[in-house]
Amino acid sequence: MGFVSLVIQNPSFLVILSLSSLVLAICLILGMYKVAKKNFFQLSLKCPSVTIEEAIIKDYVDQYWKEIFPSSRIKSLVVLHSKHKLEIIANIPDLPFEERNDLFQRIQNELGVILARKMGYEKEFLLTITD
Repeated sequence: MGFVSLVIQNPSFLVILSLSSLVLAICLILGMYKVAKKNFFQLSLKCPSVTIEEAIIKDYVDQYWKEIFPSSRIKSLVVLHSKHKLEIIANIPDLPFEERNDLFQRIQNELGVILARKMGYEKEFLLTITD
């Protein structure tokens, strides 16, 4: 009975509670939309522009890691920055220092070729390697 008597004595409390619930519901809906929204990457080519889902780019990158490191499971992330800047973040196995520079250059070149051939992406991209 305490809640009912509070509402009867202070009708403005019910209005404040209702508005707070409405604002909370709107925030939750917007948050769920933001989480569920897929990221797309739009390429402008000589032909009409092409829209590619982020997951497709990630699939190409993951397939590449399987070819380069067949015995390791490489965790990677594809990030689409503003102005169509693409970043690939990967956690590759530890390698001797002498092999790292050559391998990094090879990875960057080969990923560039894959992105250009499969999707027509010929701009610079960021490659971030973590241990």
